[in-house]
Formats: sequence, structure tokens, C-alpha cells
Amino acid sequence: MKTKNTKTKIFFYTTAIICAVIILSITYNKLTGLIEYIRCETGQNSSLSDVVIDKTDNPLLLVNNRNRYEKQPKNLVSVYENKTKSYLVKDKNVQLKKEVIEALNAMMDDFKKETGLSNVNVISGYRSTADQKKLYEKYLLSHGKSYTEKYVQKPGFSEHHTGYAVDFSIYHTENGSSEDFKGQREYRWISRNAWRYGFILRYPEEKADITGIAYEPWHFRFVGKKAAKYITSHSLCLEEYVCRYT
Repeated sequence: MKTKNTKTKIFFYTTAIICAVIILSITYNKLTGLIEYIRCETGQNSSLSDVVIDKTDNPLLLVNNRNRYEKQPKNLVSVYENKTKSYLVKDKNVQLKKEVIEALNAMMDDFKKETGLSNVNVISGYRSTADQKKLYEKYLLSHGKSYTEKYVQKPGFSEHHTGYAVDFSIYHTENGSSEDFKGQREYRWISRNAWRYGFILRYPEEKADITGIAYEPWHFRFVGKKAAKYITSHSLCLEEYVCRYT
């Protein structure tokens, strides 16, 4: 009996230690990434590369709650008028930069070939500061300050202002219902392959401390194929990439 109890205790303690090590490892990795990013932002990291960024209008333009952008982006075109039949768009008012729509068309055409689905709906693209102000105030009233600050940027600080960001949902044509895009089931293909077309998942769950925005599986950002491949393969967010290599 004592032998059985001893084995049970050993198993329990061993399991507890393994779980603790895993939790500490995850916490350490998150803290290390955050500390490295803070050092970089404050000029304590001098790593350089050959990447040159035009910070006025470029796929690697960084817009977040510390970097304001209020200029009018160039080459905005209608998604509705330029898209293929492999996906949907909310209405005729949604706009993106031309190069983004070209990449989006290629990605969604391949997604349809792989899955047979064409019900991904583009619900948001370019957003003016006036539109962002209305959205922010709407969420403040309906969801409160805490929720709004996690998911909605203040006007002037949203990368939707750039024309490089796109939000998806899923629209069920058979009954007219919609659901959030979560990157699950067949739609996981998009999350896994977006980098091949120059897109990244902009707000990963594990990078919320750095991006300042909670996990948004529906929000993708065009950064170009080269950057998207590097960011994805090295598990970075855009803040880390821009800070390290620009």
C-alpha cells in the first residue's frame, strides 16, 4: 500500500514539476521578447539591416498605439470592383491598396481551389480617421472602455488608415448569417498560408503585450512576401520585425 502511495506521489510531483517548467518557459519567452522589443524601441538595440522603409507609404509602415498615421494613402481602389469570385465583400465602399487586392485575389483563389469555399467576407479595409472615431465611440458605448482598448485603436492610430489591413468574417449565403473568422476548420488554410501571398496575422495571441491589441484571428496585414515569410517563420509580430531590421 505504501509503495502504491509513494508511486502516486512521485507521479503527482513529477507532473507538477513538468507543468511548472512548461509555464515558466512560456513566460520566459514572452518576457524575453517583450524586453527585447522595449530595448529596441528605446534605442538600446543597435541591430541594423539592409531593409529601407519609406515610413510615409510602405507595406512595412508601422501604425499602432504609439505611432500615429493620418495621411491619405495612395492607390486605394474598390475591393468590389477588383476582386475575383473566390470571396465576398461587405459592400461597394470597402477599399484597399491595389497591390493588396492583387495579393488577396491570388490567396483567395487558391483557398477556393483547396477547399471549395468562397464564403470568406471582407468586412473592413481602409478606414478614415473619421470612420475610426465613430467606431471607437460606438464600442465605448456598447462594450465599455476596457474591451474597446483591447480591440479598437483610437482614431489616428489604426493601421486600417493605411489601406494595408483587411478584416475577414464568414458569411453563410444559405441563411444570411455571419460568424467571426477564427482561422479554424477549413479556414485554417488562410492562417497557415497567408505569408505566401505577403500577409501576416497582425495580432497573434502571444504577442499582445507588444502589439497592445488582443488576439484578432480575423485581422491580416499585407507586408510583402519577403517580410511575411521572415515574420512568420521566426514567430515575430510587425513591431519586432520593424524594430529589429529597420
